[in-house]
Amino acid sequence: MNTKGEIVSQARVSTNFAIWWTGDLNRELLDGARITKYNPETKQVDIVLDMTRECSFNNGTKSNPCLEADVVGDWREEVIVRTRRSDELRIYITDYTTPYRFHTFMQDIPYRLSVVTQNVAYNQPSELGCYFGSDMKKGTTFRGWKF
Repeated sequence: MNTKGEIVSQARVSTNFAIWWTGDLNRELLDGARITKYNPETKQVDIVLDMTRECSFNNGTKSNPCLEADVVGDWREEVIVRTRRSDELRIYITDYTTPYRFHTFMQDIPYRLSVVTQNVAYNQPSELGCYFGSDMKKGTTFRGWKF
C-alpha cells in the first residue's frame, strides 16, 4: 500500500534486511539469498542478485548473511556470506554504476556501531545516524556530508 492506503502491488516484498546496492539512493531488500527491488513500472519485485546456489545463511528461517555493510568504502553495501560447506567466505560487491559520490558509511559513528552489533547482538541491517534517501535535496549537508 502507498501512503494513501491504495494497493500498489500484490507482489510479496521482503521484510528482512535493507541494503544500498543498485547505486540509486533507495535501499533494496535483502531476504535470505536474494536481493530484490520493487519495480513501480511493472508493479513486480525484481531479483537483483541471487546467491541461492552457492551460499548458506545464518539464524534458520531468518536467514541472515554473516555481515551486510559498507566494508569496501564507496557508500554502497556489500554482503558477506559463507559457502554451503562453511569452508569459505564470499563477499558480494555490486556491479551497478552510480553517479553519486559520498564518504564511506563507516565514517558515520552510529553506522559503524550498528555494523558491530550485527555480529555481537541482534543481527539487523546497519543504519546511518542521518536520513539518506532519494528525496534528499541536492546541496543538503549533514555532519560534513554534502548530498
